[in-house]
Amino acid sequence: MSLDVKLKVHDPGGAAGVNIDLIRLAAQALRSGRGGYLPEAASLLKSPPGTPV
Repeated sequence: MSLDVKLKVHDPGGAAGVNIDLIRLAAQALRSGRGGYLPEAASLLKSPPGTPV
């Protein structure tokens, strides 16, 4: 499988580290057989699920 990802944001320098951390969390969850919402990712998200926008 090959995946190409392109990110366009207004603050690419500041967002890059957060996105890499989110990808690492997702990869770790997949390796351990977990899926869906990851509570440990909430601190990295601007509007985690369940929060008022």
